[in-house]
Amino acid sequence: MNFSKLNSILYICICSVILIIITVSLIFFGKDIYRKKTLILQNQQQIEKNLESKSTFYNDFGKIRTFTSDNSKIPVVFVPIFKYEKDNDPLFEEICQKKTKLQNIMASYFTDKTKKQLNSIGDEAIKNQILLQINEELSMGKIEELYFEEFLILD
Repeated sequence: MNFSKLNSILYICICSVILIIITVSLIFFGKDIYRKKTLILQNQQQIEKNLESKSTFYNDFGKIRTFTSDNSKIPVVFVPIFKYEKDNDPLFEEICQKKTKLQNIMASYFTDKTKKQLNSIGDEAIKNQILLQINEELSMGKIEELYFEEFLILD
């Protein structure tokens, strides 16, 4: 009888451990599944928002490296992104054709200024001044905004 009672206790303990493992697994994986569903939903909402948007982005410039006009030639590294009207295929083609010239316009902006001048101008004014120069070069449309994915003035 003791052996039977011991077997019953052992059976109950094993069932309890299995039940706990199943419960913890469901809670853990359930949260993970919920998190993944939330991320997928957020991505779908962002995609829908982008599809509804009348703008798109051109980010094929890569890193542009140049120098300031200081005597010690301080390096400047930046990654520009253009925002422009989505359905303007001629503008996209023009940007692709003039990519090197546009890179040179952006790089030469920094080579004409010292680090002190750049710091006093501020990031937004720098972007606006470069944007004006770029839009003067384009004839098939205008760049709406200029963003810097990366912008560093090194010492």
